[in-house]
Amino acid sequence: MEIVKIKNRNLSIIEELTILWRYSVIQTHTFLTYKDIAEIEEYLPQALNEVEHLIVAKNKNEYLGFMGIESQKLEMLFLAPQHIGQGIGRKLVEYGIKKHQ
Repeated sequence: MEIVKIKNRNLSIIEELTILWRYSVIQTHTFLTYKDIAEIEEYLPQALNEVEHLIVAKNKNEYLGFMGIESQKLEMLFLAPQHIGQGIGRKLVEYGIKKHQ
């Protein structure tokens, strides 16, 4: 697994992270309805494109999770459901602290 900062936020990456986000939210945000999730998802591409630092954990071509940092503040952190509990979130946060205080 590697953790990298996404510099070129092309449509393909945004779409893949949106799918990861959707499955993560369905699994972990049980207080949201599917309608709520769909409404939030409309704004996700903009949030992914505009967040100051977009950082992903990945294995080759598979995204395991991502986080967004804005002005030294963690704004988003999502993991693919099948990778929850494997320490990936912790590694992302540690990376964020080390690189962006």
